[in-house]
Amino acid sequence: MCVLNALSAAETYTNRILIDSAITISFDRLESRVIELPTAPIREIMEIRYYGMDGEWHTIDGYNLVSNAQRAMLELREMPAIDTTRMLDIFEIDARVGFEDITVSTPPSTTYPMPGDIIAALMLMSATLLENPADVAPGASELPLNARMLLSPYRITPYGL
Repeated sequence: MCVLNALSAAETYTNRILIDSAITISFDRLESRVIELPTAPIREIMEIRYYGMDGEWHTIDGYNLVSNAQRAMLELREMPAIDTTRMLDIFEIDARVGFEDITVSTPPSTTYPMPGDIIAALMLMSATLLENPADVAPGASELPLNARMLLSPYRITPYGL
């Protein structure tokens, strides 16, 4: 339980999904063919779809994904004709994001192994929760200083802050 609480606190602090997960990223507008994605690493793009001028959803096959542990960018080969009268969720990306799950017993792939400093931060936070269960609430925003220092390079600052 302490590891899950530590993982939750680390994900909250870094503003990213750390363990391999499937998500949908939605955009209300598309201003450029190059899109900075709000989380990294992106392991796989499963589907890209947009709301077209005909009022139907269409998929996009032509794109380039550039992703590493810190940043993910998507470059569309051509700009789709999107219905600009629709106000919400006009462009969606289904993707697998995050690092490899360190708790799974299958052999890891070499795509995005969990960085050692994130593992160390999770271990430090888990130990803190085990030693002082009454002092730290699950998902608390106050992380041990050394865990914050280890996680800081992976932190994504939300737009507008």
